[in-house]
Amino acid sequence: MDLGEQIVIRANTLHDNYANICIDKGVGIRIEGNHIHNDYRKVPGILLGIEAFTGLITDHYIKDVAIHNNIILNTTTGISIWQGIYSFLQKGIFSGIDIRHNTIVGQRGQKAAIGFSYETLLGNPTPNVVFSNLYIYGNILSAHPDSLNNGRLLTAPLNPQPGLLASCNLWNLPPGPGYNQATDQSRPIIVTGK
Repeated sequence: MDLGEQIVIRANTLHDNYANICIDKGVGIRIEGNHIHNDYRKVPGILLGIEAFTGLITDHYIKDVAIHNNIILNTTTGISIWQGIYSFLQKGIFSGIDIRHNTIVGQRGQKAAIGFSYETLLGNPTPNVVFSNLYIYGNILSAHPDSLNNGRLLTAPLNPQPGLLASCNLWNLPPGPGYNQATDQSRPIIVTGK
């Protein structure tokens, strides 16, 4: 979906779909109660990305997105938050993303359960990408360490990930940036998938 507003994606079953759920720019999106699983394809479960559709100087948004109560199995990245291609004069804004009560198990292709991908400059995101109000709360995330990029369930170019608050998640191994030792739990006995 490109440039979506006030969209609900609910109660779907996606199996080895070409892109599963893909949002390229969007505001007011609810993704809930979906079952996404891959057996052969190496694609993300849910991709939130920004790529420019115009050369005009304008801001592009992934804003006010709720990703709740989904089951995501054997994808390259369960949930991918990605800065695509746009000019240095344009701004990509990721804000108000709430990832809550999802189960993400098993990874394919050396990625992560949740992954951030964006350009950095001098230890910060480049000036044309902004992150704020990102929440990862109450999720179950598990994969075998050999299937993950550097054995990490959560990957990002920077640690700590700007704008991220994570708490009350259950991981099968310490995830990387975003782990909250006060509230998150790491239990190696959780099922790890393929």
